[in-house]
Amino acid sequence: MSEYEAMGSILKRMTWWPEVEVAVEKIIIDERQDERLRLERLELERLEAKATKIIYMQPPKQQKKKGSDFSAVVTNPDKAKLVIALLHKHTDGKQKPQDFIMPIRAAQDAGVIRRPTYGEAESEFGAGHFSKGSFSYWTNDSNKYYGSDYANMVEVFRQL
Repeated sequence: MSEYEAMGSILKRMTWWPEVEVAVEKIIIDERQDERLRLERLELERLEAKATKIIYMQPPKQQKKKGSDFSAVVTNPDKAKLVIALLHKHTDGKQKPQDFIMPIRAAQDAGVIRRPTYGEAESEFGAGHFSKGSFSYWTNDSNKYYGSDYANMVEVFRQL
């Protein structure tokens, strides 16, 4: 029992005035709220300190050079820059994952690149254009593209 609670019980016994009882109860409630707020602040400070430790303990991320991973995908290293530039030309402005991946698949079917991994393609073309599942689906040999646009792209890559 805190000193305010003890004082409150003594005052309640000594007097019959309701105003005193209300005042004593208000003091007791204020004391409990102050203690609760103090504990909440301490918990928040403890969590912030813990989060800061976690942030500082993580190793720094290494930045990848753009195109360094994807140039290993090209079968003819002498034409790597040309193939990558042509892939960027055909993928620029595409919104749908299927349309974005089509030039990569055309180059793959033409034999100028091997099937790239999701990480290699994402490091070259940037994140957000396609998901890992759609990339895997559309670069799989069992799933076919149809249409003249795709056939023309395959022919362009074969001529390289």
